[in-house]
Amino acid sequence: MKRYSVAVWYGDAPEPEYFECHAESEEDAVVQASRAYPSADIGTVEIESCQWFAKCENEATCTTRHPIFGDIPTCERCHKFATS
Repeated sequence: MKRYSVAVWYGDAPEPEYFECHAESEEDAVVQASRAYPSADIGTVEIESCQWFAKCENEATCTTRHPIFGDIPTCERCHKFATS
């Protein structure tokens, strides 16, 4: 599974909200966002990248709890490093 971020717009809002989810594909992420926000317009879908280390370029597959920033999207390799 990959971690996706889906842009969701309500009415005339100038900026979208972002629905984050784990899904097998972009289509599955859109279906999940549509179920969570049934009256909203669904926009772009992006695969989130790992945010644990600045130079990590892997796709995020999970989240890891950071003591200051809370849950951070991470790849499996960084998650294992941070939790070991």
